[in-house]
Amino acid sequence: MKHDHRSKRSDREPQSNHDKLQRALNDSKRQRIAERFGAKFSPPHPDMPLDVEAEWLDNIERFEEAALGAEHVRVREFLGNPVFSDVKDLSPEQLPQEIEVVTALLEENNIRVDCLSDDVSDADFYKFLTTELMDQEIEDVRLEGFTACFIYEEFHPNNRMDIEELSRDFFWRLFRRDSRFIDFLFAKKGMRDPDGRPITQDAAIEQMKQWINSIAVFTTHTTAVRQCDINGDSAVLTVDTSWTGLDATSLAERSASGESIFKVQRLNGHWWIVQMTIAGFEWREQKSSK
Repeated sequence: MKHDHRSKRSDREPQSNHDKLQRALNDSKRQRIAERFGAKFSPPHPDMPLDVEAEWLDNIERFEEAALGAEHVRVREFLGNPVFSDVKDLSPEQLPQEIEVVTALLEENNIRVDCLSDDVSDADFYKFLTTELMDQEIEDVRLEGFTACFIYEEFHPNNRMDIEELSRDFFWRLFRRDSRFIDFLFAKKGMRDPDGRPITQDAAIEQMKQWINSIAVFTTHTTAVRQCDINGDSAVLTVDTSWTGLDATSLAERSASGESIFKVQRLNGHWWIVQMTIAGFEWREQKSSK
């Protein structure tokens, strides 16, 4: 099982001896959980409070202990084999209320289902809840505070939403001047600069980091998706972009506005940036490329 955490905190204080000890304890516990249960963890976020991380790891260990040797049952069995009306027998006016009934039953049994897109019809979501979800297997474990989570789009991907989320992630990191994990956005192979010249993932990341470091702070920024054209496993996303900031050397104001264009490719079920033109960012030609 893979475990992830997204808690963030700004303005971390310098590490005290207590912090160093707690971090060492957390690292040891993370390793122990990984070795005992085969759990895989994402890198710990540096802004996550150490005491919160410790509690989170305790909960993970508690769950893994309970799940050890637990039977896997279908969601339908976990709920006690409820009977639902067929979607064809419900009117459009009845569907919202029936969805509330089903989701309430799921939540009573510590199962949460999210639908991230507004494009999913009530009929499709109800059908998913009462048929497809019911056939999914979960561990037959009930622990206070633990919830089994499902996302509709993991079963029915929304390509446009995923591509737009990719660009939002990119801009979120850019305007925060956070260059960590950029490699999770760029394709490992097949990247090109705006003129179509091959460029390695490492070279693209290095240029992005240098640009981010050349700006002391972004003071304003706006982005708005204008168009998303999807063609099979390739897509082009156009985002209207404007920003202002202060030069890291002179503190003079810098600004740019215009189109940012992302060319993306789907590989192994995920979308990756393979080419991009960002308003205000000038790519340097590589002296050698392969």
